[in-house]
Amino acid sequence: MAQVFVLHGDLTELACDAWLLPTDYRLGVVWYWRERPALQGVRWDEVQAARPEGWGEPGGVVTTPLAGVPPEAPTPWLTRVGAPSRAPTDRLYGAVAAFVSQAAAAARLRGPRHGRERPLLGLPLVGTGFGGKSRWKGEVAAGLLLALAAMAQQEQVDLALVLKDGRAYAAVQALRRGHPELWPELDDDERAAAHRLGRLAAAGELVVFMGAGAGVGAGLPLWGGLLSELAAEAGMPQEVITRLGALNVLDRARVVARRLEEAGGPSLGMRVAALLERPQYGLAHGLIASLPTREFITTNYDTCFEQACAAAEAPVSALPLALPPPGGRWLLKLHGCVRAPETIVLTRDDYLRYAEDRAALQGVVQALLITRHLLFVGFSLDDDNFHRVADSVRRVFAKVTEGARPSFGAALLPQKSEFAEALWGSEIEWLSMGDKRRPGAADLRAAGRRVEIFLDHLACVAARSADHLLDATYDGALTDAERRVRDQLLPLVALLDADPSLNEGPVGDALNQLLSRLGDPNARRRVSET
Repeated sequence: MAQVFVLHGDLTELACDAWLLPTDYRLGVVWYWRERPALQGVRWDEVQAARPEGWGEPGGVVTTPLAGVPPEAPTPWLTRVGAPSRAPTDRLYGAVAAFVSQAAAAARLRGPRHGRERPLLGLPLVGTGFGGKSRWKGEVAAGLLLALAAMAQQEQVDLALVLKDGRAYAAVQALRRGHPELWPELDDDERAAAHRLGRLAAAGELVVFMGAGAGVGAGLPLWGGLLSELAAEAGMPQEVITRLGALNVLDRARVVARRLEEAGGPSLGMRVAALLERPQYGLAHGLIASLPTREFITTNYDTCFEQACAAAEAPVSALPLALPPPGGRWLLKLHGCVRAPETIVLTRDDYLRYAEDRAALQGVVQALLITRHLLFVGFSLDDDNFHRVADSVRRVFAKVTEGARPSFGAALLPQKSEFAEALWGSEIEWLSMGDKRRPGAADLRAAGRRVEIFLDHLACVAARSADHLLDATYDGALTDAERRVRDQLLPLVALLDADPSLNEGPVGDALNQLLSRLGDPNARRRVSET
């Protein structure tokens, strides 16, 4: 089995094995791609001068890796997708198929990045920018989804269709909705859970709580791995680091911190910040950032999720370092942030002082536990601070509900702890992505990938935007019923364009706000002019 993922974001910032860089028959790359930070420093004149033999010729080479890319970075593959506007869309898909086949073979030879079970290849909505198909985006999207599903299965490689434009994301998710066969590795119960949580997200009732497991796809270490890296920096021999594993993680962190203090140099927080710096965000980050959710919580220190949100054109403010604008998204960073290394909570001493120093942050978590449904992703629910907050909520519920226990939400994990249900009971819905036939013996790489598949399904259900409806270039992505609705709205659009006085007052504002959400490109202009 293989999966086609869809996310709203920046293809050049996704942690993947390789990605498709659109080009034409001259090996030309347009300004948008040239300006991306991932491609800064590329000598494009030299790239064109060294184009492969047969490039641009009928039946010739259509894809080749970009030379000179650092080995730790995803590999861009120059792929000839530019074509005359009236050229068959199959020509686009043929070039994409060549990229998928050759890039997948190269990734398998090298091995998937960040320990992923299988390679991940990224690509944009090809041909719809400067590639000749900008007037037929809906048609290209519909055909590309079908073609990618077949390519993924044939090559047994995961694909990520990364859409920078919000209208493209809305259109593609609308095309996928109602097709459970697009997530063949999820069973009926898992699809039902994803659908239920996706509806909560669409209604603004879901809060995502991310633990260290959410960052594995970006190459970020789990807490134990981070401590081992810090211990190595402190000069501790491997046999000592191994013995440290017998300690509680908080005590292990304190031992390592003291060794680092004795060695001198940067502070513990500065060292953590340096170890967690990443140029790309992971697939899970991108899928969660694509949700219409406004409130997020994390115990992670890194900034990958903030990067993913910015790429999805839905920036998030990191509390308490920055306050969100009215109605804006925010991310509560419970254990500090690498942008302020002095705020990082890592050792037992830090935990003991936590309740006193960050009571306000705990209050926010308490309120969300009471008023929202939480989805825990990559969070093992064994954090002492979270246990303290959950217990305070539990006591409040017990006083007003005659001892009944609250429901905090759902935990999406590669593998459920053996004693998790004994600890939490019905307070948590456990969504374990491990092999149900072999409980306790899950392949964590395979289970981690199924977590991503679950998030992809959830994100599709949650995507309720329809801002592609009145954009004529997405006609090919509409159903017959949606076209009938659009045709009824077009006379209203023409009426508002013809008579500026109709755009004045609360009625005009309400109509234009609605039409703007449905993709009318002139709605905001009409309001501003009045």
